[in-house]
Amino acid sequence: MRFAVSGAGVRDLVLLHGHHANHTWWHRVAPLLEPCWRITRLDFSGHGDSDHRDGYDGSLWAEEVRAVAEAAGVERPVLVGHSMGGRIALAAAAERPAGISGVITLDTALRPPGAAFRFGWHPERVPRVRATKAEALGQFRLAPDQPEPAEEILAAVAQASIRQVDGGWTWKYDQRGLPGMRREYVEERLAALPVPVCFIYAERSAIVGADTIAYLQSIPIAGGVEIVEMPGLHHHLILEDPVRCAELIDEHATRLFS
Repeated sequence: MRFAVSGAGVRDLVLLHGHHANHTWWHRVAPLLEPCWRITRLDFSGHGDSDHRDGYDGSLWAEEVRAVAEAAGVERPVLVGHSMGGRIALAAAAERPAGISGVITLDTALRPPGAAFRFGWHPERVPRVRATKAEALGQFRLAPDQPEPAEEILAAVAQASIRQVDGGWTWKYDQRGLPGMRREYVEERLAALPVPVCFIYAERSAIVGADTIAYLQSIPIAGGVEIVEMPGLHHHLILEDPVRCAELIDEHATRLFS
């Protein structure tokens, strides 16, 4: 497991990336938080610079959060997750709430139990290799599609998302298939979640819509939930406007600690 700790604060934030992503999605947000917070960033297995496994599921990734927190000496953190990382944060908090101060999710898709879920695992699949680094970088795209963030922000993420292999360059994430976070694993636990949750979403998100907000409002989450809209932004909001995201994380994490 690849993880790193930075920052000058005495309170802990653990930043969790999304599906097919890695820790560099936070590369503009984390420095803005470091003066007041101790920041732990990690790559889930099958992502970034962490090893690959012969299979993945949400409970495994939630356990990785706990293992990294223990290895880093993290105490009662606020878990902050983007997209799939938000679902993993909720699952980790539900499993061991005594060690968590709260959860902040950023544009995390949530659906009622029983909603359709697609999973594909292809152990025979081999990574798609590009001949040159430039060709691989040229193929990098955010998914779902949205207006690209500033070039210097996206370039750092693209560089950290590819690796050299025999014959060229390929993506770091496990191309045999990553299951995401099974919806039922999270949603069935939401109502009993005893820690407070702040659900931040992008107004122009391709994955969070009115149905998600209505669903959240229908659940009597034990620890309470606050829903915050970020006007004008899209799914990859932490790349699109890292300053506004850092401000919201700091504001709400401070409140969760108080």
